[in-house]
Amino acid sequence: MTDVAAEAPHDSGPVRDRKSWAPVAVLLLALAVMAGALFYGLGSQGSMAPTVLTVDGSDSARADEILTSDFTVGRPQLLFKVDTPKGVDDPTMEQQGLALTARIAAAPGVTEAGSYWSEEKLPLMRGSDKDFALILISLKGSRAEQRDTAVRLMDEFTGKQGDLTLEPTGEVPTQIAIEKQSRHDLWRAVLLPAPIVVLLLVAFFGPVTALITLGIGAFGVSVGIGLLRVVDQFTPMSVFAINIVTALGLGLAANFTLYVISRQRRVGNAASALRVVSFSVATIAVGSCALFVFPLGQLRSFAFAGIVGAIGAGVGALVVLPAVLTLLGGRINRFNTGLLTRGIGARWDGLGRAIVRWPTLPALIATGVAIVIASPAAHGIHFAESNEKVLPTENSVRATTDAINAGMGGPKGSVMVVLPGVDASARTTEVSNYATELSKVDGVVRVDAATGSYAMGMLVKAPFEQSKRLASPEGSVLSVGMKYPGDDSRAIELVRYLRGMPAPSEPLVTGGAASILDAKNALVKWLPVAGGLLAAFVVLVMLWFSRSVVTGLLAVVSCGLTLTAMVGAVVYLFPTGIDVDMTMLMLVVAFFFAIDRHIFLIGAIGEQREEGNSSATIVAKGVGVSAPIIVGTTIIVAVVLAAFATSGLAPMRMLGIGLGVGVILDAVLMRLLLVPAVMTLAGPVVWKLPEPAEKLADAGRHHRGNR
Repeated sequence: MTDVAAEAPHDSGPVRDRKSWAPVAVLLLALAVMAGALFYGLGSQGSMAPTVLTVDGSDSARADEILTSDFTVGRPQLLFKVDTPKGVDDPTMEQQGLALTARIAAAPGVTEAGSYWSEEKLPLMRGSDKDFALILISLKGSRAEQRDTAVRLMDEFTGKQGDLTLEPTGEVPTQIAIEKQSRHDLWRAVLLPAPIVVLLLVAFFGPVTALITLGIGAFGVSVGIGLLRVVDQFTPMSVFAINIVTALGLGLAANFTLYVISRQRRVGNAASALRVVSFSVATIAVGSCALFVFPLGQLRSFAFAGIVGAIGAGVGALVVLPAVLTLLGGRINRFNTGLLTRGIGARWDGLGRAIVRWPTLPALIATGVAIVIASPAAHGIHFAESNEKVLPTENSVRATTDAINAGMGGPKGSVMVVLPGVDASARTTEVSNYATELSKVDGVVRVDAATGSYAMGMLVKAPFEQSKRLASPEGSVLSVGMKYPGDDSRAIELVRYLRGMPAPSEPLVTGGAASILDAKNALVKWLPVAGGLLAAFVVLVMLWFSRSVVTGLLAVVSCGLTLTAMVGAVVYLFPTGIDVDMTMLMLVVAFFFAIDRHIFLIGAIGEQREEGNSSATIVAKGVGVSAPIIVGTTIIVAVVLAAFATSGLAPMRMLGIGLGVGVILDAVLMRLLLVPAVMTLAGPVVWKLPEPAEKLADAGRHHRGNR
């Protein structure tokens, strides 16, 4: 027997048609909690650390730690483009440039500052036409402290400084610009489609249901944002974590609310629907923990976002919604004029009967379409760095970087090679020979070391005063200039090659290309582990929920098809590269929506099975009951995601388009075609349990009964 019970229309349950002070108190408390959580949580966005790609324990992370602790040199986090009206070599410009560099170097929070004028007039630090020069600045402290220092320096030095004009760009200004644009686009994505969403809710489900759904959604988002700030006090959170909380708060709240109200209207009691909701919340919250296995800070923040997002939506559906339904009582059935809810059984049963009658065809169609859409990913996935190129072209940081690239003959990249334990002053010949070999590598433009500067296998510049920064008793550093930008696939392969070259000690390479390579390697290594843990957990939950192993396996296979098809779609639509953060965010949110709908579908089928119907009948009727909610919420979520697709940020556009494709594919191909078709083909086998699985199912049922 299924564990999802179906109550008679007038059974008592958690939702009763009677007035009481308790529901009023719950609603008043909910309003206070929602207002307080939203007010408190909105402050979290400004405190979130910049989203820099870092893999714990990787070569690039180890190199960054050594650079920070043992050297005064490192990757510059801030860069100023200095326009010189008389040319960079004019004596007046040189004098002002040196004075300006010294002022910046002496500012609090600055590790070092170097410019064309202070670095022996290196050609790599000026424009080809000698009309501008660069000031590169390394900052002290944590990422939050670097951000504060960068903001202070930009406020002080941007604009006219004597005859010079300064324009900021670099790692930290880019991340600040991305965060500002992300917050702007997030609110825009929420507010812009709001009138359309309200109209669709009213049209699909009626005005009363629409109002309740919006209220529960607002509560879920507010609580999630508040909890997110609590987590942010203990561990740095990605700025994009709030996107997950918002998407889950709105999407899950809509699914939960509509499913519970549908059950209440059909049988007069929503106890079994609330049980389904509790399983969905637990599955999403606990399933989010699978992301903790990845050694990437971004994915850990996404895991926390999934947990708090599910909790916010769950509290709204399990605590606030029953109070609303208790107050409304029978009035919940008034104005039940929605296009999708009128005749909820008869209108949609035809879809279920068609699938049951010809199950092989929809199963083949759904699987075939998903595989075709996923096929572009089979040719390889190119990850792009989250740099200034994701910003709108009119953004000042993007415009400054584009001007630098244009003035220097195109975008260039660089990496730094750290040789731990190699003191250049004591092992000069070894460091010099290694730098010479590096400069011979195809794609390398220049190598700067403590022993001098090298190009094409030759020493082109003897060591000078600033070269001393590249050496310490703890090791040596070599700066390697490349022909390619950091997120170019050729730069990533070049890093792979550099790491394999013979060196005086283990070469630790860091930089944009190195970070992307390390992230890709980490995903390849840990994805099977996280996927295996998640799959095992989903099968176990579905076993406890529906007393079926097949429904759990169907969840794993169908979710897998959805996610691979979604990745294939974005790889095809964004051939220049996909953002690592947004790709993982997409996968996380799409999985949550998919598993949530799967639990609802199986719950509806389980209710029909409880009534003693045949295998074919329970599938047909289960589809008829769940299809209106799946279709309605899919259309509404797709409208919201369409607003994300208009974002000024390329990763946000990718999120909107990719997640929209994933949500639609999952609803149409997996939940309404593949899963019902396979359950029909399997027949009674779906509900047969081997003895070990039956014991596990009984244990889970006994545990819930005790609680």
